[in-house]
Amino acid sequence: MSSSDNMSPSDNTPTFLNSPSSSGSFEPSHSPSRPDSPASSDILDYLYECELDSDGNKIPDGILGWKLSERGRAAEQEFCNIYFKDRQPMSQISSTLLVLPENPYNHPPVLYWALPFDTQQMLDFNERHGIPLIDVPNEKYAMRISMAVKQGMSRLRDLCELWSLKLVMPCDMTHEWGVGLYSNYTWYDEALVPEDEQDVVEIIKKELKIEKPPKWYYDSLS
Repeated sequence: MSSSDNMSPSDNTPTFLNSPSSSGSFEPSHSPSRPDSPASSDILDYLYECELDSDGNKIPDGILGWKLSERGRAAEQEFCNIYFKDRQPMSQISSTLLVLPENPYNHPPVLYWALPFDTQQMLDFNERHGIPLIDVPNEKYAMRISMAVKQGMSRLRDLCELWSLKLVMPCDMTHEWGVGLYSNYTWYDEALVPEDEQDVVEIIKKELKIEKPPKWYYDSLS
């Protein structure tokens, strides 16, 4: 059941788990932006630098691709610090960031009410559920990871019996992926009533070994 089913005509603010409520509990309105200044050339130069063996070849990092060099890891961390500076996850968001049916011309940044996870958490989930990894050369590791995460998400949707769950890439310092329940653009139609959402959240947390509750995450692709 959608949360919009429980709203009166005068109440367009959802009352769902750990998110903006009809009591008006919102944080001050502001829309964080991308960094004012671009990353330094040093960061960009070393962002994807890999560690090399004695023969000058890249070193495999299990199924996750290639090992980054120390400079590569430092550049990646600094890039995230800059890019995510004003895009931290939030338990609550301003009402101005919620898109309402009567105001479709409001275009705030995209945020997802989501549970973040890393690649290894999904790989462990797939192993427990007998979902095999595709066999590809290490040069195509990105394809292998992408397929694994998508297959895992498909299984997770079945377990939750909720096919609107989305695979998202949140702005987060420690996790590459997220299970999105809905966004600030789709909450009006896709948010569940609190009891149903709690059930779905508990399934996701149990299956992916996630300890923390969902939050609003900026979409790193928008």
